[in-house]
Amino acid sequence: MDKLEELTNNLCFLSARATKSLSVCTPARYADILCDRLRCYMKPYFRRQSQGNPITVDACAQDISTWGRNRGTNRQRKNPWNNSVDDIMFYL
Repeated sequence: MDKLEELTNNLCFLSARATKSLSVCTPARYADILCDRLRCYMKPYFRRQSQGNPITVDACAQDISTWGRNRGTNRQRKNPWNNSVDDIMFYL
């Protein structure tokens, strides 16, 4: 258990956004930031569902207001952001 506590404590000092320790370990904080960012992308869909108009995954994939013009010809992509940021943590 001491090793787990030490690891968790050390993770509090690894944030790319802060020069001091965080009150939570960095992976948990990054997950929280990612969820906040995702909520921004999903806001139009949350509004529709609260109005009683549920949306399917396929309908979301076809929605130009989320995808914009960056989708190009690659219809297999499931992410609304540009494919040049797929392999980085751009939300930080």
